[in-house]
Amino acid sequence: MRENYQAWNINIDDFHGLKDDHEKLRFLLKFAVLAPSSHNTQPWRFQIENNRIDVLADPKRRLLVSDRNDRQLFISLGCAIENILTAAYCYGYGSEVIYFPDNSFDQAIASIELREDQETMAKDAFSLGSLINRVTNRGKYKKDLPPENFLEKIQELADDRVRVDLLTGDKKNLAAEIAVEAAIEAMNDPEFRRELSSYVKNNFTRSKTGIPCFGMGIPDPISLLAPFLIKYINLNKLSKKKDEDLLKNHTPAIIVLSTPTDTKEDWLRAGQVYEKINLEAYKIQLATAMWAAPIQISDFYRELQKVTNTDNRPQALFRLGYPVKEVRHSPRLTGDELVGRTSKITDIMKEQSTLIGLINVHIESQYIEVNNHRIHYTKSGSGAPLLLIHGLNIGWGQWHNNIGQLSQHFTVYAVDTPGAGLSDRLSDYNIDLENTMVETLEKFISILRLNEVNIVGHSLGGWTALRLVLRKKVRINKIVLVSPMGLTRTVPWRFKPLSIYILAKLISTTVVKKSRKRDMHNFLTSVIYERKGVSDEFVNYFFAAMQPHKVHPFMLIHRLTGFFNIRKELILIDQLSRISRPVLIIVGEQDPIVRAVDIHKTHKLIPNAKLEVFLNTGHLPFMEKKIEFNDLVISFLLA
Repeated sequence: MRENYQAWNINIDDFHGLKDDHEKLRFLLKFAVLAPSSHNTQPWRFQIENNRIDVLADPKRRLLVSDRNDRQLFISLGCAIENILTAAYCYGYGSEVIYFPDNSFDQAIASIELREDQETMAKDAFSLGSLINRVTNRGKYKKDLPPENFLEKIQELADDRVRVDLLTGDKKNLAAEIAVEAAIEAMNDPEFRRELSSYVKNNFTRSKTGIPCFGMGIPDPISLLAPFLIKYINLNKLSKKKDEDLLKNHTPAIIVLSTPTDTKEDWLRAGQVYEKINLEAYKIQLATAMWAAPIQISDFYRELQKVTNTDNRPQALFRLGYPVKEVRHSPRLTGDELVGRTSKITDIMKEQSTLIGLINVHIESQYIEVNNHRIHYTKSGSGAPLLLIHGLNIGWGQWHNNIGQLSQHFTVYAVDTPGAGLSDRLSDYNIDLENTMVETLEKFISILRLNEVNIVGHSLGGWTALRLVLRKKVRINKIVLVSPMGLTRTVPWRFKPLSIYILAKLISTTVVKKSRKRDMHNFLTSVIYERKGVSDEFVNYFFAAMQPHKVHPFMLIHRLTGFFNIRKELILIDQLSRISRPVLIIVGEQDPIVRAVDIHKTHKLIPNAKLEVFLNTGHLPFMEKKIEFNDLVISFLLA
């Protein structure tokens, strides 16, 4: 058996040889990871503390196009929770689930408190077999309806939180037509197809996530081409008749799960009911297959409400029947791979939560996949879109003193550029700035549909903002450049040694180490006028954000500088006359990196630019003079 399928190979008797409580709970997670998930993303991770298992979402495996609101992610997590509860029951544990024990986005989605109690031992040990052998079967089903006692059993799973509607006959066929049309509309979106194609795998894949083509009935040779075809062609449109035939003539029943409200807890509970039905179905050789499109896409769910005659919000639609052919399991990450491997990411999230608490406005932390980079950003406020681009690889948190006030007037998007914060890491050399920074943010703006966006860019983020304006591929309203690169040629003397790779590497690994918080604090305070301009909370955030990423700030500075001048690609002086958008430039009088005297000369080359010099201020005006900075930026953008 290949490594990516080893997770299914569980000896259920191994549990009884375990003495340590921690290892017993860890064993239960072998069953958790076998749960179904949208696109087989497996968006879960786990932590064990005493007699408690915490279930957490893994933001790295979110579906950023097809599941923008995370509904499918939470349904998937609900399935994993149900697997833990079922396995725990079979091994003699009583359990209690606490949903969202901490309201912070980075904490547990659910905590499962477990206690050994032989009286709770399940009489039906066959449930463990269902956990191990359950499989999603997308093929044809026989026409035979499930037996009445089974249909009665799944109806008993309904409660005041989750409604179960079993559709057959004409109602089933109406639901089938809705599902097929929704799938076609979903595949009309090129970004949806691109995302799906990245999760569809050939039949020889060694990946531990994603859907091998054999799960969709695609033979080996064609499986090699399938991801490419899915990416560029709306195959659902071509297969409309075949899909309708599958759902109408080879699916005896369709089940719709719905809830009176539409919260994350509702999604979790719907996932639990879905998995309960899955496990009961397997016991009598029934199969299921989810169709998410009518739930996720546009307003097709309203059509399902008419079919089921309810005002409840549909959460899941899936096929049910006896399969004509058996199918193989999809690959899996193992439980051991998903426990105790996220401490550094958790550290960043913890410090990020602290910054969010200081801002005192509602902030959403989200991810989006752009140019093969998983990009993290925060969103807050309402109004015209405003994109904040930080300097170097400092991360979105540099704007924590500004977001609160800015979000009173704008919808603020504060992005972690590639290599910063919670976005994907980069190597420490040969970074293609045009592709990595500029093109990524162009697509970021396009995907999120930030029309007539205002941009505030700092340092390297200022250069990125200038390139965005000059390329004219996205519609930009106004830009604010804060201590921007691109308007000067010279390299400050203190940074000239960093232009030599060996020296930059030596200094970053000995003198100023990113693994020492004191060194990171000194790095930040070395570029400002007064040391008190940087808060302890931001230092903690910056220090935590540095650890998972390989790029030391000095190595990034090395990439940007030459011994005599900054890199040629960063010098935009000759192009400034082409900028037609209104520009505000803010620079500190005592900035040791971007000299105010140089900016004073070059800003005049921009036809519609205004320069503001902050006295007694260094390279971080948004921190050093936050009140003046916020007032000036808001006044300029609203004028």
